[in-house]
Amino acid sequence: MFFFYVFFNFGTLMRDGKPVYRVLFKPAYFNRFHVRGLSVILTILLLYNNRFFPIQQAVAGYYNTQGDLATARQDYRLAETFYQQGVTFEFQNHKSNYGLASLAWIQGDFASAARFFRQALAKQPSPYAYAGLTRSLMNEDLAFDAFLPLVKPSNGFPVRVNSCQIWRICTPKPMAWIRLVTTTKKRLI
Repeated sequence: MFFFYVFFNFGTLMRDGKPVYRVLFKPAYFNRFHVRGLSVILTILLLYNNRFFPIQQAVAGYYNTQGDLATARQDYRLAETFYQQGVTFEFQNHKSNYGLASLAWIQGDFASAARFFRQALAKQPSPYAYAGLTRSLMNEDLAFDAFLPLVKPSNGFPVRVNSCQIWRICTPKPMAWIRLVTTTKKRLI
């Protein structure tokens, strides 16, 4: 906005080669009040163009912080409410979905934990969310379903040292793990 302020008010002076710095704050056409008003209008238009998404993200972040505070105080019911509010303001909110999955895990509801881990993986996948999804599905006795999501992080996080360790979480026995890897690769090909 400052560029337009200088351009409209002092463009002719700059074109003539006169020293603009002496009269920079004595505008001829637009004063600073008009520029501030135009910048507020431009900001509102940009927010409206994005459907106020940055504001919704900020509110979701506030509820995530409140949920973290309630989790630290071990008030899980209140934390779940705050995380649900965060999901309401942004449905693909990684932090809210990961928090809800962790709370479901603490309460022993592994099916809900798997659902929330999948939602957390929709926007910002992390190795921890993949590991949580795998552990949740393994606790539901869905070994093959638990292994399939692990193919994606091995492609998405190839430089991670713990990618193979995340795979190994599926089965504690090495031979069963190797058999599971080979059968899954055969089914995928």
